[in-house]
Amino acid sequence: MRDKLKLLLVILKIIGITLASIIGILLVLLILALFVPIRYRVKAVKEDDTQVHATLSWFMRIIFIKIAYEEEKLVYEFRIFGYQFLGTNKKKRKPRRKKRKKVKKKSRSKSKERQDAKKAIPERNQKKKEDTVTSPKEIVEQKETNEEIETKKKKEPGFIGKIIRWLRAIPDKIRGIKKKIRGIIKLIKDLKKKAFQIKDFLFHEDNRDSFKGVFGYLIQILKYVKPKKYKCRIEFGTGDPCTTGELLGIISFVHLRYLDKAELVPNFEDAVLKANLYARGRIHLCHFVILAIRGFREKKIMRIYTNLKQLKEEL
Repeated sequence: MRDKLKLLLVILKIIGITLASIIGILLVLLILALFVPIRYRVKAVKEDDTQVHATLSWFMRIIFIKIAYEEEKLVYEFRIFGYQFLGTNKKKRKPRRKKRKKVKKKSRSKSKERQDAKKAIPERNQKKKEDTVTSPKEIVEQKETNEEIETKKKKEPGFIGKIIRWLRAIPDKIRGIKKKIRGIIKLIKDLKKKAFQIKDFLFHEDNRDSFKGVFGYLIQILKYVKPKKYKCRIEFGTGDPCTTGELLGIISFVHLRYLDKAELVPNFEDAVLKANLYARGRIHLCHFVILAIRGFREKKIMRIYTNLKQLKEEL
């Protein structure tokens, strides 16, 4: 009995150690995922052609993603521990070639080949003669086909018959047009109804407060995603000095608030769009987890979520 109990305790000990080690590994991985940042780097150039290069890496490039857009072609790579799982330039394994067994061909003498060729000539001549001779069944079938073609030609209506058929088909065409018009009217009514429902949803007092809260969360997300270092130079112009000035006024608001290090160069003479961008930053997933917990606890965001569900059901 004691031996059995000892065995049982040893087995339970082993199971406990394995479970504790698995839980510990999972906790370490979770902590690493939350607190080790995802690093990103973006390079973009827009002149005659558009070129974009972007990389994402996590924890000493254990996970590495590369995306490039050059010469109107998209190239991407996805690697884990240096091994490429996905990508446009993924090397395909070559299938193994099966070794073919060499078959020994029996050599024939020239005299035998000549004899075979002589025998084949009269056989070909006989086949040609058989092909040229037509059987009586074939003659009857040809006559029947000719008669059928003649009867079809007789049955085909002339110019007057075609006009009569066209006149008979007019009521059906009118009915089809009426159905289409009814369908279009119904579609317009449905779209109008949906537009009013969306308008009521957007301009409702409760939903307005909820939208403000969601907008605040989006600004916080942008702050966490915002690059630590970036260089940006944009040269733009519409060809018209008035519209270029208006566009400069709109862009300068965003420029002063969010992109204060960006260099804007307006061109009041030509229609131009040139850009040069370099950005580098980090993303911590723990910030997004905290925001998600706060969002689920806030009543405003949960209210807008339930209202969106109701709107979907109504639409």
